[in-house]
Amino acid sequence: MLNNRTVHSLAFSGSNIFAGTDGHGVYFSTNNGLSWTQTALNNRSVTSLAISGNNIFAGTEFNGVYISTNSGISWTQTALNNQTVLSIIVLGSNIVAGTDGHGYGAYLSTNNGTSWTLTGLNQRAVSSLAVSGSNIIAGTDPDGVFLSTNNGASWIWTALRNEDVFSLAISGNNIFAGTYPNGVYLSTNNGTSWTQTALNNQTVLSLTVSGTNIFAGTRGNGVYLSTNNGTSWTQTALSDEEVRSLAVSGINIFAGTNFRGVYLSTNFGTSWTQTSANNGSIYSLAISGGNIFSATDYGVYFSTNNGTNWTQTLNDRSVKSLAISGSRMFAGTYYYGIYLSTNNGTTWTQTEVTLGPVWSFAISGSNIFAGSDYGIFHSTDYGTTWTQTEVTVGPIWSLAISGSNIFAGLMNMVLFFPRITAQTGRRQR
Repeated sequence: MLNNRTVHSLAFSGSNIFAGTDGHGVYFSTNNGLSWTQTALNNRSVTSLAISGNNIFAGTEFNGVYISTNSGISWTQTALNNQTVLSIIVLGSNIVAGTDGHGYGAYLSTNNGTSWTLTGLNQRAVSSLAVSGSNIIAGTDPDGVFLSTNNGASWIWTALRNEDVFSLAISGNNIFAGTYPNGVYLSTNNGTSWTQTALNNQTVLSLTVSGTNIFAGTRGNGVYLSTNNGTSWTQTALSDEEVRSLAVSGINIFAGTNFRGVYLSTNFGTSWTQTSANNGSIYSLAISGGNIFSATDYGVYFSTNNGTNWTQTLNDRSVKSLAISGSRMFAGTYYYGIYLSTNNGTTWTQTEVTLGPVWSFAISGSNIFAGSDYGIFHSTDYGTTWTQTEVTVGPIWSLAISGSNIFAGLMNMVLFFPRITAQTGRRQR
């Protein structure tokens, strides 16, 4: 079992799973992780992996990129041989490696690593890379998100820069991003440009949408409401709490607070009532039919009567995020990864994702996305099995969907992935 190694990266080739580890190279499994075999690359810290046809690329700490053409039986060090490679992606016949160190930036190879060229994105640590059609998206430290439409020959610095994005919400074509400490930003063009709304001097930990109403939960100043896409905001009657989570069920709006439990409003925030869950930190809220679920440091609580009474489930885990897909409920924990319940929280089963913290979820049909300290994980079978996506850096504080696009909120940046289907998500720390 691969149970005593730090795993930095994962990649899949057919039925084979490859794992890049800290100091022990690359392992592979042919049986969904039941057993693992160490490959010939056995004494390197492997920070990133990518697969192109029969070729496997391994990005290492201090020693650049290695290539294997025979499923890891043997490896050859490429010409990029003295860099720490944080990320690798494949775009057709092009390989892009994001590095950190002397001469760092994004390197491009068009011949499977025989030679490499430093692209126009240089003198920045490139911690994450993603492909969207013919576009390459790069997350950097500390300068936010860059976009290239020509294989890295030139890069465009996208508009939302140097921000910590804690929460995201979608309303039609509008994308709202809650930041620290500059309030709420709005994009109407899939993240190409962003406008700071009138709520511009708050730390916004949570966002939710109810019809044409947008609610923002802040640190220390309660809940704000906008009815005009952020042009103006009004502080609601819940005005002195740290609101870490928000959820809507019909006319009912629930606010999860720090240390003060759950509040309920039935009149769009004009007045709030503290429910009987009144003495804990609520990190996430989820609603299924007439049931309300709250994530706390002491597990998951649920109410069947709008918060009048609460019952504790999953009672020995610190739960940071919740999501519901049909009859399935997912709980992201701080130390123990993701748990799944198929019976409204009566019983829970730990999934393949066993490491936390898991801060956020996004759901679309059978596709589940989970944002963690280790990047984004993806399940295509309702959470039965999970794979790590090309995003292997975190923490992923928030996830949200606009149409077929998924947005991920990290420290100082928003990552954008077209053509990935998902639905909603949030975070709390």
